[in-house]
Amino acid sequence: MKVTYVKSAGVIVEHKGVRVLCDPWLTDGIYYGSWYHFPPLTVKPEDFSDVDYIYISHIHPDHLDVATLKRLPKTIPLLIHNFADKFVLNLLKKCEFETIKEISHKEVFSLGEDFTIEILAADNCNPEICGRYFNCNINQPYSKTQQIDTLAVFHGDGKTVVNCNDCPYALSKTVCDDILKKHRTVDFLLVGYRGAGPYPQCFENLDDAQKDKQALVHRDAMLKQSIQYIQHLHPTAFLPFAGQYTLGGKLAKLNRFLLPNIDQLLDIFPPLLTEHGLDSKMILLNSMQYYDLNTKTTSA
Repeated sequence: MKVTYVKSAGVIVEHKGVRVLCDPWLTDGIYYGSWYHFPPLTVKPEDFSDVDYIYISHIHPDHLDVATLKRLPKTIPLLIHNFADKFVLNLLKKCEFETIKEISHKEVFSLGEDFTIEILAADNCNPEICGRYFNCNINQPYSKTQQIDTLAVFHGDGKTVVNCNDCPYALSKTVCDDILKKHRTVDFLLVGYRGAGPYPQCFENLDDAQKDKQALVHRDAMLKQSIQYIQHLHPTAFLPFAGQYTLGGKLAKLNRFLLPNIDQLLDIFPPLLTEHGLDSKMILLNSMQYYDLNTKTTSA
């Protein structure tokens, strides 16, 4: 099994010739013309016309990019979670794909010979964490998540890849327990390291000095979340990914508040891993380079 990094949260998980493209965002100007790739894209949607499946974790445009999907063959099956609210399904229907497979929590879907995916609900049903004021799934826990994001677990040839996407760790602790109970070990973890929200850079009630201060607070909170996932799942190796975007046009001046930059991770993560007694190996990949789980090596 190997994992190829594409861009942002976009990766390809491949095993025995079956390729699953995850969360492809391969255009510029999402979020009303504000989000761009940097370095610039060297690939285009059409380059992925031969994948076997596309997994979409949730509805945010850097994970579900309609412009990208419209340029891909409609014969490729789409894999999504069986959400209680059908906002993802309804949006994808407009893209006119022939097959959209809704996968329920803990359902094991076969991708090919000895290759499976589970699309898990990141939903601990804690209103103090998620912001809701009642237990959404009190009658059928986890059957259909009320939350916005999902994790994916790929398994093949005795190897396990966990893709956390944008899931908050606080909502994912229980499902992390479930993953370890079932698979025992995690060989490769895809984990976010930088928030993709508007705070603090877009808050006009903060001056630049306040934004600088809050950017560091936000950075440390996101890095703490990364470490929590690594502590819990103890992967052999992990790839910091997602949240990699650049604000364009008149918003470019706000990029200084987007922390940390990926080129800072070689200095940031090793001390954090040592501090917490973790021996997981950090993997950084250029676009379209891969990590081979069997040989534990990277292409570049």
